Amino acid sequence: MLAALLLAGCGGGGAPEQPAGEFVDGLFSRIFDGRHASVWDDLYPPHQRVATRARYVSCGEGEPAIDDSAAVEVLDVRDEMWQVAGEPESRESKAVTFRITVAGNGATSTGHLIAVDGQWRWILSPADYQAFSAGQCP
Repeated sequence: MLAALLLAGCGGGGAPEQPAGEFVDGLFSRIFDGRHASVWDDLYPPHQRVATRARYVSCGEGEPAIDDSAAVEVLDVRDEMWQVAGEPESRESKAVTFRITVAGNGATSTGHLIAVDGQWRWILSPADYQAFSAGQCP
């Protein structure tokens, strides 16, 4: 799930006060600490119906432990239209490009956040959405 994590921009209730990059940094801190239930709490509500808390936590607990040296660096934040898995139309999002480094190996990715009721929410990648929809772990 970590490798495929895509975060997703605007769902109603006003813009969040928290900067998107700060949200992503905190989200990955919880992922690295194995706090899967807390991470699920910030999942986009329609995706919570596809990836139930119990399934998401169970899948996360089945992954290898993350090295204490794990780090995330936010490289860029911008507005972008994005096609959210399970939704018929693209929507406004906050695209966040970040670099994850674990055990000296790094990877750069861009994810998307959606504002819902004044809070940032992350989204499942299309592949993760499909796996959870089928009752499987990504």
